[in-house]
Amino acid sequence: MTAAQGAVARLEVVDRGAGTVGAGGQLTEQGVDLLRGVALALQDRGHARITLDLAGVDTVDDAGLRALRSVQESMTAELVVLHAPGVAVA
Repeated sequence: MTAAQGAVARLEVVDRGAGTVGAGGQLTEQGVDLLRGVALALQDRGHARITLDLAGVDTVDDAGLRALRSVQESMTAELVVLHAPGVAVA
């Protein structure tokens, strides 16, 4: 397994002012951990709402989905997930 296969292949956009993150590639549990760190940094900067746009993500595995749900449930900021490939993440 390559490093890109074990994580989000790339963070496409991080807008610290708007509190948005765009991701691309393959989203796995390790990739969600990377996104968690970015989201927590935005939360620490005072954002009450953080938008995670997954439009560039090609695939999400089951462990990645569970980890994403865990991030949403554990953050004090509202985490809005857009364009999750093939799934609805509430």
